Amino acid sequence: MYRSSAALLLSAHIAREAQARAKASEGIGSIEDLAELSARMTTTVGELQAERALAALSAGFESSDTGALVSQEAKTDSAVRAMDEFLANRDLSRLPQRLGGDLRRARAMLAWRAAMRQELTQPSPSIDDVLSYYGETNNELINASAALTQLSNDGEQLRALSTLVATMEVNERGSREHAVLNNTLSHKEFAPGLYRYFVTLVTEESVYIASLKSLASDEQIRLFDRALRGSAVERAAAIRRKALETPDDDFGIDAKEWGCDPASQEPGQAQCASGGRRRRDRGQRRRPRRRLGQATGTGA
Repeated sequence: MYRSSAALLLSAHIAREAQARAKASEGIGSIEDLAELSARMTTTVGELQAERALAALSAGFESSDTGALVSQEAKTDSAVRAMDEFLANRDLSRLPQRLGGDLRRARAMLAWRAAMRQELTQPSPSIDDVLSYYGETNNELINASAALTQLSNDGEQLRALSTLVATMEVNERGSREHAVLNNTLSHKEFAPGLYRYFVTLVTEESVYIASLKSLASDEQIRLFDRALRGSAVERAAAIRRKALETPDDDFGIDAKEWGCDPASQEPGQAQCASGGRRRRDRGQRRRPRRRLGQATGTGA
């Protein structure tokens, strides 16, 4: 959770390094394209993570405005368009089977985002739906990023891509933790199955951090460690500890204050509770809920 901003910073740094190496490398066309695609997929994942945090917060309140969520959805749409525009100029049929399959599944999930957003306008939207949709979509994009290694034989490029994927996995676990806590703090308790899922995420995050540090250069590790310092990080760590140690407690933390700024974890962003679309009246029909374990593998 609080480590996710550090991983996001490192992933952007690695993507820039990959692009710089591509421009100086022989065979600049294919390697440069590889670096560009990895950067656009990383950006899309980051915007989806920010959207999920706000969607989870919105799903926790019986009645709320969602101005910040609508604004973030526009940023997500812009990132998806940029990725699609890049892919539109490539012959995807020539891609390796694994990469092509991951990209097709990711784009199919992204095409469904309007329906997922519509769910949030219904009464009592399901946090399982939110976590499942964004989790499954990001899984496919991260898998596609990992499969990019099939397109290069350059050792430095392969290491950069592997490190980038490790940072994306760390960031994804932190982002999921943030979404769970957004929803939990708004309800003042964990929804059924969410505490076990939260513990799993914390464990997975530690595993991916170890993997990241085994792949990253000394400079990248120092960058990651520096990003884990500061009052916002300390506050997020304290809230996570409290959630782990006292899952049945009221927590005493305002959900809107905590959840408004997914990137910095800083309080006081009042726009999260103003403007935008409103929930529909109770009693209107909505699509049956999906199970959290379908996308996350938790079985929760």
